[in-house]
Amino acid sequence: MALNDPTTLGAGGCSGPRNVLNLAPTQNSAERGREMFSAMGNYWWRLISRIEYAITLARLSIIDRLIGPEPPTAEDKIRERDMELLRKAFPRTLDR
Repeated sequence: MALNDPTTLGAGGCSGPRNVLNLAPTQNSAERGREMFSAMGNYWWRLISRIEYAITLARLSIIDRLIGPEPPTAEDKIRERDMELLRKAFPRTLDR
């Protein structure tokens, strides 16, 4: 143990060596490779997921344009009636 080595300086003489630089424990190359592969794998799966989502939205958009909008439901009619009542009651706050 060298006296000038900052990684092994004792904290008062009796406590023994301590890690002053707070270095992470050493890893072998296989562990580092697995971590790197895992990080890259997560990146690629997120990228693939976003591409699939965009394709799904495009397909649904095409289907909506071919078939047309869905007919309004009873809840849609109630919601529109309630909004019209609110527009009449508060004309300045709910402008279109």
